[in-house]
Parts: sequence; C-alpha cells; structure tokens
Amino acid sequence: MSRPNSLERIYISSLKFLGHLSFEQTLKVICEEARGLVGADYATAFLGKADNFHRVFSTVPKKSQIKPRNRGFTYQAFKTGKPFIVNKRLLAKLYPQAVERGINSFILIPLSYKGFTTGVLSLETRKHRTFNKSDLHTLQLFGSMASLAIRKVQLSEELADAINTRDLFIALASHELKTPMSTILGFAEWVNKSVSNNKMPDKRWTQLLHYETIRLSKLVNELLEVNLIRTGQLDYHMKKIHLKATLERALANFRFSHNNREVVFDDKTNGKEDIITADFDKLVEVFINLLSNAAKFSEDKSEIKVVIERKKSNFVISVIDKGIGINPKEMPKIFHGFYKGKHKNIKGMGLGLFITKEIVEKHKGSLDVRSKLNEGTTVTIFLPSKL
Repeated sequence: MSRPNSLERIYISSLKFLGHLSFEQTLKVICEEARGLVGADYATAFLGKADNFHRVFSTVPKKSQIKPRNRGFTYQAFKTGKPFIVNKRLLAKLYPQAVERGINSFILIPLSYKGFTTGVLSLETRKHRTFNKSDLHTLQLFGSMASLAIRKVQLSEELADAINTRDLFIALASHELKTPMSTILGFAEWVNKSVSNNKMPDKRWTQLLHYETIRLSKLVNELLEVNLIRTGQLDYHMKKIHLKATLERALANFRFSHNNREVVFDDKTNGKEDIITADFDKLVEVFINLLSNAAKFSEDKSEIKVVIERKKSNFVISVIDKGIGINPKEMPKIFHGFYKGKHKNIKGMGLGLFITKEIVEKHKGSLDVRSKLNEGTTVTIFLPSKL
C-alpha cells in the first residue's frame, strides 16, 4: 500500500477536527495534527484581535512557555499575515532564550478567516533540522482548514451563548413582569369594584397600584433600553449641565421611592464649578441605578452615602453602602446583562450595572467597583470635567 501524499495527509488530519468538538478539543487536535504533519516537537495556537493576541493552547510544557513579545516573531506573523521560518542562526541572534531552551527552528503560520488574520499556529523543533519550504507549504494548506474549523467552533459557541441569553431573557422577563402585572390587575379590579359600588377606593390600594405601575414601567423601559444599547440606537442629548443638580434630582427621586432609607450626601467640591457636558436624564438614571442597587443589597436601616469630589480633570462620584458585598468570583460578571449572581430572589432584572456602564462610557468616563463580603460595596464613577 502506497504512503499518502501531502494533500491526502492534510485531508486525513483535517477530518479529525471538523467534527463536533469543543473549542479546546478543536485546538488540541489542530496542534497535534500540525505537529505530526511536519515532525515538530511542539505546537502552539495563538488567537486574538489587533495587537491583543494570546496563547490559547500549547503542547509546550508550562514551565518552558515563553510569553510572545510585542514585536517578536509571532507578533510579526500575526500582524503581517505572512508565514515564515526562523532558523537557529536567526534565533540565536534575536531570541537567545529560545536557543537556550533547545529550540532549533520555528515555523509560524497565520490563521486567517475572510482575509483577516485571527491567530497564529507556531511549530517548533528541537531536532537537528530546520523547517523547509515543503513544511511551510504543507502547513499553509493545513492552516486554511484549521482556520475554518476554529471559526466554525467559535460561531457555534457564540450561537449557543446567544440562545442561552435569549432563554435567560425570556425567563427573567416572564418572572419579573408577571408579578407587577398580576398585582396591577388585582388592584385595578378592586378599584373598579369599589367605584361601581359608589365607594371611594382604599388609599392603600391606589398607592400600591401606583407603585406597581411605576415598577412595571421601569422594567419595560430597562428591556427597551438594553435592546437600544445592543443595536447602537440609544440616543444621547449632550448639553452643559450642573452635575450636583443631576445628583440632587436622582437623590430626590430615590428618597421618594425609598422614604425609609437614610441617604447622606457629602459634597467635597468646596463650591467649585460643577458644569459638565452630559445627558442630564441619562446621568440621573445612572445615579438612581446605583442608589437602587445599594438599597437592594443592604439592610433597610443601614446608611447609604453619596460623595462627590473633584480630582484633577475628573469629577468623582461614589455611592457607598454597608450591605452584603460581592463575592470576588462574581466580580468579573457584574456588568453582564441579566446577571444577578446568587441573589435570584432580589427584585430587578440584573440590568442596572450593564446600563450604567454603557452610559458612563458614552460620557468618556469610567466605573470602578470595590467590595468586601458582608462589609459593603463602593461604586465610583469618574466623569471628565471637560468633554
């Protein structure tokens, strides 16, 4: 039986990673098959965008892995989209660390999809040989198949994430909207019955009806706003405003809906000018979101503190509570839409920080969250004094 030629070997190798594999499994098979095709000792896959690319899988032992340099060989292959071979002489001159590790030759193959380089496949050998043009040609063909496989898995996982987000959205929306709608219906029927009998409705029921209507309106507005954010259609009306007046409006709204909460406003601007260019209503929403979160995750009798000060070219606004805090493991997820962590029983759809972050960043500002379990959370907003 004759030995398979290069094209047959590439085809056979490609079949192994074009099936139903996870992202990590796909990368593992690609690296192992590439290594086998050219007799390399190790293989590494790098993926990323622009200047931000990183190692996603490697057969190189962790203790021997070297972080790619910003202007190194891997970066050049990623940036230019061109494959090339690095021999021992060039390695010794430009990358002596690699030679010390016993590497004799490198071959770097860009991974491209629709004309854009999305990563690099790096092969290295410690044998007394140098990769040649035949190896380069083989890996280029192999790399095209590998790129398609990687993109296929990425799209599959993105689709799965989108479906999960959709299902979560439907579940949360159904749960959160059901309660105020049922309450409103019940109170409306009670009011209607009272009026039909020529009786004045009980004030408590009309107040609760009003409260639940406002809550339902807020939930619907949040859902609409998230959709506008994701489609890039959320409008901003920028004009010169007084930042402290914006804060005071938010505080007034919050105190009206949370009349049992103690809120301390600490103005540390020392009477300095507080005019910024911003969307007044959007910033009011930001501050109300932060105050509402502070109220949700702290005891009714505990104090909420709001501090405003000016530091260099920024206004710094902090909302501080003494609540349950945030688990460090959950911190990276708190800005995700619909994320509520372990607090599923707390009202709201987990959209407050997601919307807040979007609005703050549109104002060229930034957001910082510091928290300790059972001690409280401080959310700090930095807004440029000139925009």
